[in-house]
Amino acid sequence: MNQTLINIIFLAAGLMAFPLIAASQDTGAPAQVWNVKIKGNEQYSDMVLKEQIATEAPSFWKKIQFWDNRTGHPLDEIKIKKDVIRIGNFYRRRGYIKVDVSYRIKTGKKEWKKKVIFEIDENAPVIITELDYHIDTKGADTENVRKTPSFKKAKRQQPFQVGTRYQPVNEAEVIGQFTEVFKNLGFAYATVNIQSQIDTSRLAAHLTIEATLGPKTYIDSIRVKGTQVLSKSYLLEEAVLDTGQLYSLKRLQEAQQQLFNHHLIRFATISIPPQPHDSTLTLLLRIRENELRSVALLIGYGTEEKLRGQISWVHRNAFGRAHRFTITARASFIEQSINLDYLFPYFLNTKSSIVISPFAQHLLQKNFELLRAGITNSYIYRYSKNFTASAAYEFTKNKELSQKFALSLPDTTTQYDLSSLQFSSYYTSGFGRLQEGWVIQPYAELSGLFGFATYQFQKL
Repeated sequence: MNQTLINIIFLAAGLMAFPLIAASQDTGAPAQVWNVKIKGNEQYSDMVLKEQIATEAPSFWKKIQFWDNRTGHPLDEIKIKKDVIRIGNFYRRRGYIKVDVSYRIKTGKKEWKKKVIFEIDENAPVIITELDYHIDTKGADTENVRKTPSFKKAKRQQPFQVGTRYQPVNEAEVIGQFTEVFKNLGFAYATVNIQSQIDTSRLAAHLTIEATLGPKTYIDSIRVKGTQVLSKSYLLEEAVLDTGQLYSLKRLQEAQQQLFNHHLIRFATISIPPQPHDSTLTLLLRIRENELRSVALLIGYGTEEKLRGQISWVHRNAFGRAHRFTITARASFIEQSINLDYLFPYFLNTKSSIVISPFAQHLLQKNFELLRAGITNSYIYRYSKNFTASAAYEFTKNKELSQKFALSLPDTTTQYDLSSLQFSSYYTSGFGRLQEGWVIQPYAELSGLFGFATYQFQKL
């Protein structure tokens, strides 16, 4: 009885103490950021501005996950003050030099729940009222540069225009845009900078885009490093580079891309080594070649095919002419095939190539057995990294056998030939998820060799 009485006393004391402990935990809990609000912003949305700050509130699902959710977003006033500076700098880099940002902290229904409110007074932005272009060519070709279509196009499309908001954040883009224009005109050492004079009382900006072009440069020599199999003459022919050419940044970029697309080259770079800034230019071409031969082996398992495998052998310098020869064999309990590919990387010019691909296949299904053999001839034209087109003609001989012993197929269907002609072209622009473009793929299939066969059909 005495032990039972003692247990009851301790239980009653615990029940009486529990709300006191909970209350003390509630009043002594560290403050948490429960909501973040932005007020007064008109030019930029809350979503954009919240990306610039470090203070954040828990998501809706996080809030309802536990009844109090007191961990994960502690209130830090030093971080909030830094966020005020971040928001101000964000606005000032976009022309709002008189922006005023402040904050206040509001207590929610519970003492530890805090709402952080950023208040923004954007005020009027700085407007570009004057825009000048100063081009220093030491007295030569200045007017010719101004009259070029590329320079006129850059002037129209660059973000700094009279009457628009002056955003210093765009300076790097403008400098890069005009530097590229001048380097494509032959000025390898062109430099561009922007001078700005801001009248804070009138909120007006006077901008001057200054360009120092230096001499017009011509390729005098090309040094090659890293080559082991490919000769210097082959590389320059593939890159369409030669001495005496007028320097062009676009041409060098295309040459580098052309080399990078070659199957024997792992990577390629074209740079301008340190040298005197005069009218002659030395280029440095660095490459790293792929292995001449390689073997790839793949093994897998499928519920229908059971065990399947593939082996591929590649020779990237067939006959010592930088042609690529590939043999690929596949096998499973349903399909066995062998493919040969022979690539001529240079046909008519460096942008076009031809692939000849003979093949044979044995396909075994429940109701029929198919034997196929044929050849595919493909012509590929890669105009640029954004635009590619191809044309392919395939001729196939087929023999079909019935797996049902009581069924015999007519001769015209057991053995038949196919011809297919396929064109493909695509164009893309932009990067990542912002890519846009188009794809065109017309296709035609005929019976026999160009339509001449006992079993006639056409498919488009």
